[in-house]
Parts: sequence; C-alpha cells; structure tokens
Amino acid sequence: MTFRGRTGRLTCSLLLCGAALLGTAQAGWPEARQALAARDYDTALFQLRPLAAAGDAEALFEMGYITEQVYEDLAGALILYRPAAERGFGAAQLLLGFHLLQDRAAPTSHAEGLTWLRRAAAQNANSKDTLFAQEVLPDLLLGAWPFEGRPDLARFQDAAEALKLLEGWATAGDTRAAERLTGLYRTGVTVGRQTIRPDPQRAAYWLAQLTRLPAASAADSGQAGAAFRLAEQHEQGQGVPRDLKEAARLYRLAAEGANRDGMAALARLLETGQGLNADLREAEQWLTRLAEQGDPRGFLNLGRLVEGRGDWAGAAQQYQQGLTRTSGQDALEVALAALLLTGQPGVPQDAPRAAELLRSATADLRGVNLLADLYERGAPGVPADLVQALVLRQGAAQAGDLTARLRLSERFLWADTALVGRLAPSPENTAKVQGWLRAAAGQTANRAAAGQAHYLLGRLFQEGAPGLLKDAAAASDHYRQAAATGDGRGDVAAQRLLALLAYQDRRYAQAVTLLEGLGSGGFSGELAENALLLASVYQADWPGRNLARAADLLRQAADQGSARAAWRRGAAFLSGVGVPKDVPAALTWLTRAAEQGYVPAYGQLGNLYKTEASLRNLDTARLWFGGAQQAGEAAGYEWLLSLNTEPQLQLLSLTDLKAGSYYGSYLLSLDRPDVAHAAQLLTLSLDWVETSRRSNRPLSADETRAAGLSAYQLGTLYEKGQGVTADLTRAAQLYEQAAGLGNTDGLVAWGAMLRDGTAGVPRDGARAMTLFRQAADAGDRDGKRLLGAAYWDGKITPQNLTLARYWLREAAIEGSGLAAQDLSVLLRDGLGGPRDAAQAQIWASEADILAGRLKRADAPVVALPDRPPPLSSAVLAVPGPAAQPGDLRARLEAQAVAGDQQAMTDLAQAYLRGTGGETDLVAAYAWARIANTDMWRDVVFIKSSLWLEIERQLSAEQQEQASVLELQLRLKLPAFYR
Repeated sequence: MTFRGRTGRLTCSLLLCGAALLGTAQAGWPEARQALAARDYDTALFQLRPLAAAGDAEALFEMGYITEQVYEDLAGALILYRPAAERGFGAAQLLLGFHLLQDRAAPTSHAEGLTWLRRAAAQNANSKDTLFAQEVLPDLLLGAWPFEGRPDLARFQDAAEALKLLEGWATAGDTRAAERLTGLYRTGVTVGRQTIRPDPQRAAYWLAQLTRLPAASAADSGQAGAAFRLAEQHEQGQGVPRDLKEAARLYRLAAEGANRDGMAALARLLETGQGLNADLREAEQWLTRLAEQGDPRGFLNLGRLVEGRGDWAGAAQQYQQGLTRTSGQDALEVALAALLLTGQPGVPQDAPRAAELLRSATADLRGVNLLADLYERGAPGVPADLVQALVLRQGAAQAGDLTARLRLSERFLWADTALVGRLAPSPENTAKVQGWLRAAAGQTANRAAAGQAHYLLGRLFQEGAPGLLKDAAAASDHYRQAAATGDGRGDVAAQRLLALLAYQDRRYAQAVTLLEGLGSGGFSGELAENALLLASVYQADWPGRNLARAADLLRQAADQGSARAAWRRGAAFLSGVGVPKDVPAALTWLTRAAEQGYVPAYGQLGNLYKTEASLRNLDTARLWFGGAQQAGEAAGYEWLLSLNTEPQLQLLSLTDLKAGSYYGSYLLSLDRPDVAHAAQLLTLSLDWVETSRRSNRPLSADETRAAGLSAYQLGTLYEKGQGVTADLTRAAQLYEQAAGLGNTDGLVAWGAMLRDGTAGVPRDGARAMTLFRQAADAGDRDGKRLLGAAYWDGKITPQNLTLARYWLREAAIEGSGLAAQDLSVLLRDGLGGPRDAAQAQIWASEADILAGRLKRADAPVVALPDRPPPLSSAVLAVPGPAAQPGDLRARLEAQAVAGDQQAMTDLAQAYLRGTGGETDLVAAYAWARIANTDMWRDVVFIKSSLWLEIERQLSAEQQEQASVLELQLRLKLPAFYR
C-alpha cells in the first residue's frame, strides 16, 4: 500500500474530522512508536493520524518526516511541518525553515524560513533539534555550507549577528558554540562586505572558558581539545603573552584528557625541557600511550627518541611497528628509509627497500627529496636516474618545498655538469630560480636557508644566466647579506668576485693580492674555488707566472672535492704543463673528475682509451664517449662514431638521425674533410626530422641538438659551395631551421642574414637582436660580440654604449679578438663610460695577440693602480634656506663619481629624504646599492639597511629602472667600482 499522492486527502481529513477523533488521541502513541521502530510506516501513519488530528505537534512532525524521507513528497511534508511548527515543535520549525530557505524557486519564502530557523534556535529545550538549529542559523548568517554560493540569501548574511548569537549560547554553557567562536576568532571571517578580523585574544578567552566547561562528547571536542589549542596560543604568543610554562600545563591537561595532539606536544616539551624540566622517561611514556592508540606520531617520535640513544635497531623496530599498526604512514616510511640508506649497527644498508618506502611516501616532501638524492647518486640495487630525480625535485618545488627549490637552484648554476637532471638554461627557468631564491632569502625564521639563498643569488648575478645580465654589484650585495645571515661563504665569495673581475681585466697582481689574502680558512668548497681561480692567475702569461704554484693549487682544490680542479690537474699531467707528463696520473685525475659528473672529462678519458697505446680499450672508450653524448655533449656522438673501424658508413642503411648528424660533422672535422659524404649524411638526418614531423613524433632533446647541428653544418656547405652547389637561399633556409632548433651557431648565422638582408632575406633588425641575445644567453661568444657591435653602431637597435661595453667585454673575456679590439676603442674614447687608457691598451694588446699580430711575451707592460682612490669622510649637511636646490646633490655626486663611498651613501639619503631637491627613489636605490659595494677589506663596509629600506618602497618597474641607472652610474666610476 503506497502513500504517494494521498497527502492532500490525509491533510483534509485531519482538518475536517479532528473533533470526532479527539477522544482517541493519546491511545495511539504506543502502537505508533512500535510501528516506527519496526519500520512499518503504513501502520505508523494509521496510528499517528488520530493523534495529529487532535493537534499533537509531535505526531504532525512524525507524519511529515515519513512523508519526506520515506515517500519523498516534500510538498506534503511541508503541509504537515507547518502546524507542528506553529505549535512550537522545534524539529518541525527547524526543517520547515531549512526547506523554505533551500527553495531557490520561491525566494519570497526565504524570510519566513529565516523566522522559523530563529524560533527553532531560540527553543529553551536542550534537545538535539535545538542544538542543530543553533548550528544551522550561524551557517546561514555567515554564508557557510550548506548556504554557501547562494547570492539569493546574501541579504540575510550578518557576521556580527552570528558572533552575538554564538557568544550568548557559549556563555550559557554551549561548548560547541564556544569551539566555533574560537575558530572564527583565530582565523577571522569575511561575509560580503563585512569583515571580522582575527582576534587571538578573544580566541584565547573562549579556549580558556572551554577548559572549564564539561566535554560535549569526545574529549577532543571538550576540555582536552580546548586545552591543546589554548596551549598552542601560549606557546606561540598568539593573543596571550608567550608562556611556555602555561603551555606545558595546558598540554598536560589535554594529554590527561586523552587528546592525542596534547600527548605529542607534551612529549616534545619533555624532550626539549621547554616550560618544564626535561624528562625523557616521561616523554617516552606519553609517546607509548600515543602509539597504543594507533597514532603514527607515537611510533615516529619513539623511534627518534631511541635513535638519539644510539639504538638504531630499536628505532627501526618502532618505525616498522608503526607501519604495521597505523595509517598515515608517510613520515614513518621516510624515517625507516633514512636509516636503511645510511646503514647503522643492527640496521644493514638496504637501498632497494629504502627506495620502495620512499616511493610510497609521496606526500612527505622530505621523503621526495631523499628519493631524489638517491636517484642522483645511485646505490647498489638502485641505478642512478637523473631524469627521475629532476621530476621529483620539480614536483616538490612546485609544492613550495624550500629544500627542493634550493637544490634545483644549485644545480641550475652547475654549468659544467650534465644537462640531464637539472633545469635547462632558459629565460623562463632563470626567472623561476630567481623567484625561488628571493623568496628563500626573505625567510627570517630560517637564517640558514636565507643565507644559502643569498649566496646562490650572488652566484647567479656573478655568472649571469639566460635573460639575466651579469651584475657584479648585485652579486656582491647578496654575498654580503649571506655573510650577515651566518653563511660564511659570503665574505669569501665577495672578495673572490673582486679577484675574478681583476683577472678578467688582466690585473693579475691585484687578483693575486686579493686571493692570497683570503688565506686557508673557511668552507672547503670556497677554498677549492679560490684555489682554482688563483691557479688560473698563475697560469696566465704575465711576469708573475708560476706553473709549479698553479699545479699545487689545483691539487689542493681537487683534494677539497672540486671536479673541475681534478679535470684540470689531469689535463696538466697529459700536457706536462707545470708538472712532468704522466699518463697514469692523468688517468687517475680525469677519472676522479668524471666520477663526480664533470662532463668535459668524459671525452678526454675516451680519447685516452682510444689513442694511448698502454691503455687502448675501445669498449671503455665507447662507454665514456657514450656518457658524454647522454649528458648532452654535442661532440659525444661524433666521438662514438670516430670509433667505427669501417672506412665509411653505408649511407643507404643509415636510419639514425643522430648518427647522420654527428658522423657528417665528424667527416667535416677531419684534416682532409669528406664534404661530399658529409653533405649526404647531413641531408639524410634532416630527412628524418621531416619524417618525424609528418608522423607527429616529437624529437627528443638529443635529436633536437643533432638536427640543429645538421641544419647549421649543411647551411655552411651551401653557403660555401662545398660538396653541394652553392645556394645562398638554401643556406638561409637551413640557418633559419638551425636557429629554430636552438643551435647557437645557427642563431648567429641566421641573425646576421636578417641584419644584413643577405640572399634576398628581408632585413629585420629586431629579430636579429633577439637571435643574437638568445645565442649570447646560451654562452655563444660570437652572439655576445654581435650583440655588443649592434648596440655600438645603432643601426638595427637604438644605440646603447653602456650595453655595448658590457657585451663586448663578455666576448673579449672569452677570447674574441674582434670584441677585444672594439672594447679597447670604447675604453680609449670614453664611450659608454669613463675613459680608461690603461685598460684600453691591455685589450688592444689582447686583440693583437689573439689575431697573431703580437706575441704575448712582447706585449707592453701597463701600469695599473693597486688600490682605489682614498675615501673622504664627507657628511650629509642639510642646506639652509638660501641654498639652491641641487647644489648639495651636485657636490655629493661629484665626490661620489670620484669614488667617495660616503658621498655615495649621503647622495642616496638626499634622494630618499628629498634633501636638496625632489625625492627620487630610483636614484636613491641606485646610489645606495653602489655605496654598499665593499671593494676592499680595509674600507668601512656600509651596511645594506639603507638600500633595503628603499627597496621596500619601489615597484617592480622602478627597480628595473634603478638597475639600468645603476649600470650607467657604475660606468662613470673608477674601475674598482665597475
């Protein structure tokens, strides 16, 4: 027998026939309750009908509830709820109000719904219905679930009323209202245009009240839970004075109330002795109770406690028990894996098991980093996998993990390691790394991370990166800030930077003074860097050249763990420069460098095993050449192909894009190039590129490099008419293809054609500049030279002699004779900066040496000053009313341009405070940064607080303007400040 569709008739009979049934009203309740318990709803309705007709509110509600829940007739249910609600039945008022508010099709009923909800919440009875209404009504007023996302109910939202109601109920002893108040006051709330700000003091007040109220249900939602949250506020000093003793007392209260968070926190304080006497035995007791309740933190912290006693096996047992008996196990898996990776007494090293645990602990970022470490170095049973390590680090970095971001940033700066396993050099990745490091540098709560970030930012600005020009001043700033935060590498790196600049400018004596002055103390990595640079200085051609000293320095650096030093020492033993020629010693040092991932050593080792009679082993040579190729070394494939014992490859059977590219390049590199076969091979490799394109198969990174090389090499053959008929149009097409594939030679060649309009190519100066910059960012010497030349002549871009100097100097440092010649002219004539006759002569001689017009031994000796001009003690004076605006600034700028650091600081202050003229934050920032450069250790160091104060007031656009201005200003200063 069904009820659907009969509601109207039933309601009618209740209204018309109530008087006749009144006498039998109470008689049906026992039978009705029995039928409800048996889920016999038809019998229940039969028994409830006379009760409802007699006006029994509960009977009306029960009939309405059956109608709604069992027979799914909400309209009929509301007809029954209404008279029950009017008779004051709280449950009926609650459901009637709720359903009227939920009816989106009848917005006129919403106000009535709110009225019924208010009446339900105002019931004096401490029933579950009243309590539920007291939860739902604040939800409506706050726009929370189940009323969130309801713009039609926005007019009823009122956060202040919600707080007032909750305060009243909480004052009357409602623990749930008090708990909700603590949450709202801790986080604050915004409802429409109304915002209630976080109020830790009120949160603390209600938490204190909760500790005095009886628990509503479970301990965690009553006194114990409130005690824990209040203890947190006392420990952190939020809304109440920081009081570790009170925090410890409240944590104990929470723990004794079976609150798990309280147990864990109390054990932590007992371990550290904060707020109470340290007691490891009691801490262990609480952690044991926590573990017995199945909380993984109990096992985890018990394991760490046992670990601290040196009981590694006991710790592993705790971690394993936790994994067996609890859920939420990521931290336990990581802790056990860390033990298995290191291997301790009673816990044998087991890398495969550790890797299995770490792969399972994907939500624990520490575990992700440990797994990435494992893949980077490899271990027995777990082969190295740099690609997977990179994927893991990137995921952790994306999740905001500081460790992953710092490690990725570190590897981004390792220019001599394999491209595999590190972020590829690109403007986008440069910006990403710079953003990560700036965020980490602002970590006031983690000075170690901030110091490391400042140090890495210094390296980034010192070495430059795609999309980021080198900036010695910014590098020095960051090194000093690294030192100020406790990273001892900062001071050493700052002085080494000055030595590097001196070395690059051929001021070898000054470089030696700076580097020898660093002594032998400090971090091993810094010592190795110092020794490497000093060795380079002693190997240079100048009167102080000392090859024996250079060899000893390389040994010291290699012993400190420098792969580059080991490689250079191996090369020295191969050539006999500075040390006796010794092939076995060369093999030892080159192997050490290669095992540390230093890619340039791979090729030399392969050549040793290929050509050295006493070592000849083509299989080993093939392994090292293959390693070079897999690490992204373009010549690696060419070296592999050079091992081919056949006179030629059979062209028709060649089916490998890379083989065609690199073997064609190899044929061109021979003393007697085989240009005809090279052209065929290069053409064939590009045919494979086209085949891949048509089949929508993307090229791998290796294939992309090979294809770029093929396009460029084949373009040169068409341009010169070697092995093919000369065709400049085809050459242009190939150069454009090579540029599109990222080949730096192709970028330069295609850029030059666009600049000059060669072979009918339409001139496009802007595009040419973009290509030159891409090549320069990738480290291409010719790209840097052409970029500098373009900024000098101003034909395809607005003239910028400052940038011309910058890029020509970068190219000249890397051995471009043409760039050195142009740079000498700029320095001689004072173009793009002050005249510097001494440096002009040095670079003119360098150009002649590189062009073969002059022997280095015959180069003229140029006298250079060994220290900057002395500094005065100028003091910023506020001018009187008669002073002319700008007089003070003009005087200070003249002193600053002469090299007076105090005047630089005073000038920055003048621009910042508006002294002597208008406020100019851009100029203030530029001068403050320049003044912060500690060029020599006997000069008073100007702290960075000034430029940091200005930086906080600058927009990103203003900071960029200040950087350009700073570069222009530095070029006006003595060489020591550039």
